[in-house]
Amino acid sequence: LLPNEVSSDAKKFNEGFKDEFVPSSGPFKATKLDKSAKTVTMEPNDKWWGNKPKLDKITYRVVSQPQQGQAFANKEIDLVDIGTD
Repeated sequence: LLPNEVSSDAKKFNEGFKDEFVPSSGPFKATKLDKSAKTVTMEPNDKWWGNKPKLDKITYRVVSQPQQGQAFANKEIDLVDIGTD
């Protein structure tokens, strides 16, 4: 579910998240976007109604496919999406 201010038309829905955070109804909310480092940091959502998340934060980082295996082996990242191919 998204509020009207971010979903009232196709452009806002498809591109609005690029410059500002979209409100979240989940256990985490986006708190920091670093375009130069290609990271998004998420922290617990204080308005979440369910059990409190066990993690203090989650940082998503864009890592190119060829570098993912080595970054995982070096413990620079904790998760790799191996895809379906």
